Amino acid sequence: AVKVKTLENIADYLGVMKKSVRVLIPGPEISEHWRDPEKRQRLLEYARDDAISTFGIARELLPIQYEFAKMARLPLDEVSKSGRGRQVEAFLTAEAYRINELVPSKGSAGESYTGGFVLEPKKGVHENVVCLDFSAMYPSIMIAKNISPDTLIKRGDGYEAPEVGHIFRKEGAGFFTRILKELVKKRGDLKKEMSKLDKSSSDYKLLNIKQQS
Repeated sequence: AVKVKTLENIADYLGVMKKSVRVLIPGPEISEHWRDPEKRQRLLEYARDDAISTFGIARELLPIQYEFAKMARLPLDEVSKSGRGRQVEAFLTAEAYRINELVPSKGSAGESYTGGFVLEPKKGVHENVVCLDFSAMYPSIMIAKNISPDTLIKRGDGYEAPEVGHIFRKEGAGFFTRILKELVKKRGDLKKEMSKLDKSSSDYKLLNIKQQS
């Protein structure tokens, strides 16, 4: 990851333009380069490298931002500035409108709840460690247990969440369940199409961007 997100650092990280081959001028020295005719050519090269880096970064990052914008039904400039939570909220709101579902009130700003349960690791050196990766773990759990705000019940027969004791009804797919099933299926279909294509082709790259979003 890029810790200091300067133009040159991001361009270097994405392989757009390596810092070792571009012109770099410290900010305080820019005015000096402008005033000195002998240094002005170097300033022009610096500005050119900035422009090329900006364009290259846009080519790398904009395609997936376009997909986020289409999914969330938000303007591109708003999507690029908003966090993932805001994007998901916009997407769910748009999906609710599509299926004629009423969007509930957010509730009070100070409302809190217990998040996902995380096991504390045991201290020490471990041998024969195995990594088990669930495919789309959280969505899969939510689909299997019908976890959604509109399936939450106070009592009765249902799926009970450990640790917190919330109960979700078994019958009648919830709003989140329906949306997640659609997303998981769409992503699976895209991956099947990708498997038929050459990884270096433009069609493969486009489908990969779609499945990532």
